[in-house]
Amino acid sequence: MKNTTQDIRKLAGLYERQPQPTNAATELVNWTVDKYTGGWDSRIGYERYNVVATSTFTPFAALPRIDSLCVFNKHQGAQQNILFTSYGSLYHLYEAGATMALKVIDAQRNIPTKNELPTTYAPYGQWVIITNGYDKPIKYMGWPVHKSAVTFRPPKFELGWHTVPSPPEPWGVETDPTATTSNTQAVCIFFPSNITYPVGLGSRVNTEVNEYKWRVSFINNTGSESPLSDASATIDWVTANTNTHAAYIEIPRGPDGTVARRLYRTKNFSTDGGAVPSLFYFVKDINNNFETSVYDSVPDASLGSEAPGITESITFPATRTRFSAVYKDCLFIEGGADNDTMVFYSKPTKPDQFTATAFLELGNRQTGGITGFYPYFNFLLVFRENGIDAITGDFPNFTVVPVSTDVGTRATNTVTNVPGLGVLFLASDGVYRIRSNMEYSDSPGIEKLTSHITKTTDRINPDCLAKACAVYSPKWNEWHCYFPADGNSLPTLGLVYHAEKKAFSLRENFPVSCVSRNYVGDIFFGHNEGASAGANEQAGLFVLSRRRALGESVVGDNLVDNSAPTSTYRSPWHDMGDETIKKSVHYVYLYVLTQGDNSISLGYYKDFGYTRTTSSGKKLQRADHLDQSVYGTAILTAGSMQPWEEPFVTAIRYPIAQGSCSHFQFEIETTNDLVLVGYAIEFTASGTRMIQGKTI
Repeated sequence: MKNTTQDIRKLAGLYERQPQPTNAATELVNWTVDKYTGGWDSRIGYERYNVVATSTFTPFAALPRIDSLCVFNKHQGAQQNILFTSYGSLYHLYEAGATMALKVIDAQRNIPTKNELPTTYAPYGQWVIITNGYDKPIKYMGWPVHKSAVTFRPPKFELGWHTVPSPPEPWGVETDPTATTSNTQAVCIFFPSNITYPVGLGSRVNTEVNEYKWRVSFINNTGSESPLSDASATIDWVTANTNTHAAYIEIPRGPDGTVARRLYRTKNFSTDGGAVPSLFYFVKDINNNFETSVYDSVPDASLGSEAPGITESITFPATRTRFSAVYKDCLFIEGGADNDTMVFYSKPTKPDQFTATAFLELGNRQTGGITGFYPYFNFLLVFRENGIDAITGDFPNFTVVPVSTDVGTRATNTVTNVPGLGVLFLASDGVYRIRSNMEYSDSPGIEKLTSHITKTTDRINPDCLAKACAVYSPKWNEWHCYFPADGNSLPTLGLVYHAEKKAFSLRENFPVSCVSRNYVGDIFFGHNEGASAGANEQAGLFVLSRRRALGESVVGDNLVDNSAPTSTYRSPWHDMGDETIKKSVHYVYLYVLTQGDNSISLGYYKDFGYTRTTSSGKKLQRADHLDQSVYGTAILTAGSMQPWEEPFVTAIRYPIAQGSCSHFQFEIETTNDLVLVGYAIEFTASGTRMIQGKTI
């Protein structure tokens, strides 16, 4: 009887439903996509991040688990700032010079519990906004970072204004320049009547009364203006000899980050002056934060615009905010755990300045509190525990509309934009995407992507979903999501979406606690265990790479590679077109890239059984040709033109001996390099039908 071949030339991804597509995989662990063949490539691993060669995990050797991570890039990646938290401390990794060092930005911060979200980061221009729901939110510039020999003064500042400036203290006006009586709270600086250009305060009409008050505000390094101070005490005097005067004003200093003080003053509101005592006007900016006094000689006619109203800048409205995002040049924050349906937003380009009316109350408690923000196209997604809203519009007229009242997430750090696919996020029952622009569509298009891998998504620990993290890398063309599985409180399982194949695979034994990426797409992660003092365990930051090793270990005075990750490919259950007919499988052909003398064994199963039969290992060389040279053993003759040999796609044949079956499945488990391009199954249909169903 003639043999039949089932040929699978284009492999798909993980698929756990039955029946399965013939090119899918029942199990797919620790693979990436080979960009030359589109096949599955086992050449992955991770290695420590260390720009300086050392034989230890310095400077992370005694560091506990890393809870959160942000690779903050500026100037198109020319300046890279790595920020992370570990056991209540916020660090900046100092990479300049001969050694790496950890600079403490902020210590004694809150340590998140098992079900709490770690610190979150939101880039805003030259700043990154850092929040955690407990400590005061801060903004961090990242640079300059001084040399290790210099006391480190991190360029960090409190986000928003937390106090109202003290009112300025004007000294009185002495009208008699010849007075001999000592008055320590009055000065005599006058401009005589023969000065024709406008200068000085007060009327030039003899015996008229003059009355003035001042306010002050602070300007910080983002251009944001603080709330106005209360009005100062009133100073008054009677014009003598038609002189005008300069007033001496003591002004308060602002908090760290203040770059200027702004002085406002009334016009002459005495009975003779007739101005309104509640209206203040711009006098001048004092462009520093160290002078404690200023002279005001600006006449009423030369005052600037009216001072902003008291509602135009208020003290920071959410000191326990957990999440922030930038949308339409405004900084959006939520109200914190105690006010978790309230959204506040700053003035455009001024992240520290909030107005009294710049807020949105989302309401609708059945969808739960706010769990994160994400800007997407022309709207701002607001994620909630059981729903999603969208903020649209322009400052100050933002509005909020519901997107979903059924699907939400607490895995804030998994929300990611994947080009060509949409916004992906992990919910308690799987991965979803938002794929359309609501500006041009009434349907936002929320779609579940993991309905076919529910065996995997059922392993999610929903109580600790806040610990999940994800990142998209254009370099790998993959979306990586790591989450707590099987009852664990920290991420233990990775789910990778391969954009090229539009398919998922799993990552196991990658100790990811938090994840981020740099400008070019390198994926950084913080270790989920960390080392204890004096220990040699892996600790600190690592980078995903094609190095076939699960990190390194300290052995004596050296760092050596750990073993390679195990890559597993298990085919679907093949019925060869008709499960009612018995088949005898003779051979499995693996289409692979030649990889020298790497040996790959193959196991196989029949009829959904658990008993594995193993075929002998075959090396990845072309069967009917001379062996190609092997890395590390090839000898290149001096002066010869012998080229280094490229890998070829070849078929490796494995004999199968298991008798007849209705369904057939094979499996590959390897720690060697392997690029699996496709496979074929050669079989004979015997014509024998399966037995009839069992009777009671």
